[in-house]
Amino acid sequence: MSYLFGTVHVGRPAWRALGPRTARALAAADTLALELDPTDPAVVAALTLTPAGPPLPSALQQRLA
Repeated sequence: MSYLFGTVHVGRPAWRALGPRTARALAAADTLALELDPTDPAVVAALTLTPAGPPLPSALQQRLA
């Protein structure tokens, strides 16, 4: 069985976490191919859940919500 999983680069913070079905599929996979290097410290820092910059203006936060 094969899966193709895509990402959305801008979205709600809640979308960052994988759902239980996706998490189970990844855990059961024999092979995982990524478009990034998870051992690169810069990549790891970019993937943290802590925002890297200042908060968005409230009007933009409301629009995204």
